[in-house]
Amino acid sequence: MSAHTELVKAVLLARGNTPGVLALQNTSGLLYSAAGVPVRFGLGARTGDRHAFGSSDIIICAHGRFSALEVKTGS
Repeated sequence: MSAHTELVKAVLLARGNTPGVLALQNTSGLLYSAAGVPVRFGLGARTGDRHAFGSSDIIICAHGRFSALEVKTGS
């Protein structure tokens, strides 16, 4: 497991145990179907849009407030 994945899981565990907080992992990226068609996934990803963008690693709703976290390991 990569350092980034481990850090995302640690943040999810810490936030997920807090009452009134919903923390969800948001994996985004690009893959190819069996037919070779590119398929984007994750929030903000639109298949067929060559200018599609990514989004944060973790989406949080805490006591009615929305936030997003981008996780970085520094390496």
